Amino acid sequence: MDATPQKFPSPFTLLVRINAIAAWRRIKDAVSQSGTLTTLIVGLLIFYPLISMGMFYAGLRYVSKFPGLGDLLIERLIFLLFAFLFMLLLFSNIVVGYTNMFRNDESKFLRCLPFSADHIFRWKLIETTFVASWAFLVLVAPLLLAYGIFQSQQPGHIVGWQYYLGTPVLVLMFIMLPAVVGCWVAVFMARYLDRSLFQATAVLILLAVVYMVATYLQPEAATEQTLETRVVDLTDRMLSKTQFAHFPFLPSYWLSSTLTNWVEGAKSVAGFFVLVLVSNVLLFGFVGFTHTGKHFYQSLTATLSRGSLGGDWSQAVRLAPRLCAQVILIAWFLPYVDFSALKGEWHRRFAPLAEEFAAQKKSEAISLITVNRWVTNQVAQIEPGLARGTLHALKPSLRRLYERADSGEMQQLGPDLDHLINANLRSSLTGLDIVRSRNILRGKAAEYAAEPEATLMPEAPATLATNLHTVSQVTRAGQIIRFTGAPRDGPADAVYRLYLRRQVELVKEDKDGNQVGIGQHIWVNDHANYLEGTLQSLDNGQAALQPIGADANQTFPAGVVGEAANAFWLPPPQAESTNTPNWMLARLLPAPPTPQPPSATAGFPAAGFFAVPVLALLAWILNTRAAHLLAAVTVIGVLVVFALQSGNWLSALDGGGTATGIGGLSFVGIGIWITLLFALLQVGFSIWQKPLTERYEAWFAARQKAEREKEFHYAPGRIERLAGKLPALFSPDTIAVMLKDIRVFWRDTAQWGQSLILFGILGVYILYLPFFTEQFAQLGGRFGQNYFFKLVSFMNLAACALNLTTLTTRFVYPQFSLEGKRLWIVGMSPLGLVRVVRVKFYLATGISLLISIPLIWLSSTRLNLPVGQTLFFCGAIAIMTIALNGLAVGMGVMYPNLKEDNPSKIVSGFGGTFCLVLSFIYIGISVILLGIGSPYGSPWQLFHAASVTQQALFISGFILFSLAVGLGPLAWGLRKARTFEH
Repeated sequence: MDATPQKFPSPFTLLVRINAIAAWRRIKDAVSQSGTLTTLIVGLLIFYPLISMGMFYAGLRYVSKFPGLGDLLIERLIFLLFAFLFMLLLFSNIVVGYTNMFRNDESKFLRCLPFSADHIFRWKLIETTFVASWAFLVLVAPLLLAYGIFQSQQPGHIVGWQYYLGTPVLVLMFIMLPAVVGCWVAVFMARYLDRSLFQATAVLILLAVVYMVATYLQPEAATEQTLETRVVDLTDRMLSKTQFAHFPFLPSYWLSSTLTNWVEGAKSVAGFFVLVLVSNVLLFGFVGFTHTGKHFYQSLTATLSRGSLGGDWSQAVRLAPRLCAQVILIAWFLPYVDFSALKGEWHRRFAPLAEEFAAQKKSEAISLITVNRWVTNQVAQIEPGLARGTLHALKPSLRRLYERADSGEMQQLGPDLDHLINANLRSSLTGLDIVRSRNILRGKAAEYAAEPEATLMPEAPATLATNLHTVSQVTRAGQIIRFTGAPRDGPADAVYRLYLRRQVELVKEDKDGNQVGIGQHIWVNDHANYLEGTLQSLDNGQAALQPIGADANQTFPAGVVGEAANAFWLPPPQAESTNTPNWMLARLLPAPPTPQPPSATAGFPAAGFFAVPVLALLAWILNTRAAHLLAAVTVIGVLVVFALQSGNWLSALDGGGTATGIGGLSFVGIGIWITLLFALLQVGFSIWQKPLTERYEAWFAARQKAEREKEFHYAPGRIERLAGKLPALFSPDTIAVMLKDIRVFWRDTAQWGQSLILFGILGVYILYLPFFTEQFAQLGGRFGQNYFFKLVSFMNLAACALNLTTLTTRFVYPQFSLEGKRLWIVGMSPLGLVRVVRVKFYLATGISLLISIPLIWLSSTRLNLPVGQTLFFCGAIAIMTIALNGLAVGMGVMYPNLKEDNPSKIVSGFGGTFCLVLSFIYIGISVILLGIGSPYGSPWQLFHAASVTQQALFISGFILFSLAVGLGPLAWGLRKARTFEH
């Protein structure tokens, strides 16, 4: 009888089963070793979703209360959330996948087994997806649950049980797409990029992304007047800046469209996007599982056989042109044309007008009709200078200011003028924008330029008054007004006005949003009180103004306008005579027209700029000398031709002038300068590549020969020599351990890349802080406007502390475990394991202080906090730094994972989760203690400031609590290190 052949599982199934069993045993081991840890984590898993869901639900309810905009804002927030999460997931999968596949000893070990590269890649893909995406699942699950509950309470929305069962499946399919694409990118980078080149690429991309986010998504604080009168305009601007989230080829768009259409009852549309998501997951998953193994094997072989560019400078010189091409490609997405100088010039011109308008509005002596006529006259003078050339399209928005002034809607002129510039003019044009034939106009101005006849505008005033000079000794002599001083070279039939001048006090806005005087006064024309007529010169520098209608002996001539002017005109004939220059002589002139802009002269074709990224990309891929020379020379030629023909472009912008007096170089964006610089470097490295390489190789060969001829001795590097100059602080063995940890961190792409993401997010956070200050300054409520300012200051402290927690948990906690199987060498060395742990604590604390203190100082400065309060926050964050680093180092020693060399997996374990939870609890309690005892006020001091006794009590409690949280686990960890079995 034949024996039944034994069936063996596939290598992929075997890998999945083995790792699942190992993970389950680690969980059981952790449960048996620490009941407290298990209880804490189980409690976290139970209460975190509930608390997060409640917070998300409250946020959705708050947003829904915006009249007419709630549903639109919620929908756009869902699209934005998944768009940004998709980008973060993609970057996380790239970094984790690169480390997991090519910087991991397991990959080398598995490649030695009788496993095909396809099976190894499949397992690495699954492992990378879990490690990089579990935090996303934890974050988004409460949000989706809160979104479903909230939508189920809205009229007309149907959210059944199918939503709660189908949404997890959709989210799991969604995370597969960035996982597959991220692993593909990681395989590509491992095949073609050295670690040093990858680090340079990552830095360049990060700087470009931060710059683009800062310029593209720069917010504008909305005043109460703006919200009341231009809600539609602000909504259009907000939606236009978030339009990228509605790009139909983004996977986040498919998932968001599925959710929003599902809850609204559009099941057929939701089903369509479900099929789109499923089909793409099946396609990319099939290709990833079946056709990526061979490329993975080639990339793994390349990483094992390739040296570092940092150690082989001859190879680095050969790849320098490639790096230049890469920078040129990135710079194409940066501003090629910068309009900030033009916008800034108009903002400077508008500043005195806004200041004078605010002073007149505050003054009780100035009537509303005076302010309205003043606005109309000033805007009529602005229009000919601003609305010319391409900026002719600003004319409708300028004319709207006449209507707003006459109807009394205008409360502040400054925000209206700022809105005119910011809402209708771009700040810059990238190379991509130029190729897409965009210009400086956007918003309503762009719509008017495209169809000028379709916009109805108010009529401009026929005349405007131009100030000439002040006059004195104004007296009435019969039917004329005599005064000292006369205009020069005025036409005989010109009409003049004598405006009564009034003194008003300049104002500024205080912290509570009220307009208060600053003690400085200015003179302004009273446009509701004036004498209008013809002028004739008299002897002895005297002039006479005959008001219109005065020759008919009218009691109130038509040329005498306003109560104050009538009071001056009434008998007795010799009215008040004064030497005070409280009258202004002005001439009435016809309002100059704003003609249509001339047809733009044909200049450099916009499509020609498309050659820059195409040639840069080809040079980067081919990486040959001829390709680099051709690309660089062509790019330089494109920039030269554009510079020679830029005069036509500026003339079209300014109607034949010189761009409002601003030099042409002021319009050259940073993208042009970067492109030109690196194109020249690309030419230089391509031409002199061989001589530079030969010179380096000759020098290196001579150095090797000299080294062989003399006795070997260790030569310390620059960092060692620099650290050696601090002998009083650190011993040589301590310096050696510090330098080792720093170099290990720098060479670990995963840790380095994730820290890059963190600092990029911090950069964006710092850029946007002033916006929150301006916005919260506008808010009131029962606690007063100052309450929100204090709230933002302590929110900033909490944000900096949470950033510090991310650093300590992600990078400090795994430091002890990363010693791995080499720990016995460290333990048996003269340095000792206890001192190694102390050195790690000192190094982590020092680096954290170098990051956290400048961060809190810069953020507090951006919030315009007083120096004393800034120093208070700096001292608080310094103490929190010591506590959090002590907690992370101590927990890392108490819960080590010496079998794992991937920091992401170490942090994802029970010990890392425990450390993170304790850090969050510590930060929450610390911020409350600091808020109650703060001498500068806080959200917790609603009715009165803390007394000196309360300040001392709560700040002392914060210090003692921090020492207990930080030094307690550190002391426990040092005790365990003394008896650690290695």
